[in-house]
Amino acid sequence: MPFSELAKIGPPAPDEVEVTIFGPNFGECIIVHFGSGRWFVIDSCSYSGVPGPAALHYFKQLGLDASAVVERIIVTHWHDDHCKGVSELVAACPNASIWIASALTSHEFVRFVQRLSKNKTAVAGHKAGEFSRILAELLKRKKAGLPTYGVASQNMLVHQVAGPQLAHGAPFRLLALSPSHGDHLDFVSRIAAQMPSVGKQKGSLGSPSPNEISIASLVEIGDAVLLLGADLENSKASSGWQAVVSANTASPFGAKAQVYKVPHHGSMTGHNPDVWQDMVEANPIAVLTPWRRGRGRLPSRDGVKAITGLTKRAFATSDEGGSRPKKRHASVQTFLRTNNIRVHSLQAESGFVRLRKRQGQDWAVELFGAACRLNELLRRRGSAKTS
Repeated sequence: MPFSELAKIGPPAPDEVEVTIFGPNFGECIIVHFGSGRWFVIDSCSYSGVPGPAALHYFKQLGLDASAVVERIIVTHWHDDHCKGVSELVAACPNASIWIASALTSHEFVRFVQRLSKNKTAVAGHKAGEFSRILAELLKRKKAGLPTYGVASQNMLVHQVAGPQLAHGAPFRLLALSPSHGDHLDFVSRIAAQMPSVGKQKGSLGSPSPNEISIASLVEIGDAVLLLGADLENSKASSGWQAVVSANTASPFGAKAQVYKVPHHGSMTGHNPDVWQDMVEANPIAVLTPWRRGRGRLPSRDGVKAITGLTKRAFATSDEGGSRPKKRHASVQTFLRTNNIRVHSLQAESGFVRLRKRQGQDWAVELFGAACRLNELLRRRGSAKTS
């Protein structure tokens, strides 16, 4: 496992910025060190064979106490692949301020989550239970008078630290770019339409789509600028990424980003040329987390081409090709070949991408495990199919 190498490498220096992006083919988590042993975490995921949330395991391997170093936990939205284990992460970091999208604290959404928890007329995956526990934690903190929570919407300052308080001497700012107020209202309306009722036939509850309330964010740490796209998608002109672009045109959020965490696993639904033109530097470092469930895969071939056509420094946290199929009896192999059946494992090797830099220097990129350059992804995917 790539985590086993971390203890030897060690944590970043106090004056180093670090961004580590985890994506085990179904899940996403981002950990950022903004200086002087101070961190924030975005979303949560888990890896096969690794206990608990990836973020907690990462800190443990670095020899760090997450409860002492994590200052913010941001839950961008309520898709299963972004919130698995997040309630455990929150419980392990009682001093961290929890931030979630404003729409997820609305009266309608709270009632929705409570109904899902009590009424077994719908199957909602991990998200209902995780958010039910998070909302309970927020209520507990509110009753105790602890101001360690917040709700994010467009142009909301989530965290900032003055330069003299950090070893590198540069100021730090974390700004939420979404969701817009209009997207908040649209989400509440869609949630109301999915509210489970008594006597309703039990069925699977899908996540609202397109995803317009995910918290995209801009991070500035001196000359290190990151655009973290979460799962924000395009929709109508006044929603999603287009709402972010319009707001940035009216009053720029900040400097253009050198690092872009590509939204929605490289899907074309999250690809917005105006974002690349107006909010990201030319030839940035772009990182995506592949997504795989059954026959569904992201990024598509078109998604890979769109991204690699805009930057030569694009990476994926895993090749998501799966391991080589085990050797089978000759009669089984003959049957599969005769019927044109291809078998490959759904369990891919874990991987992640880590970036580090000091002020005035360029980013150093490290690939762990199955992480790869994005232009290799399709080749590896095809190789896994034919092996």
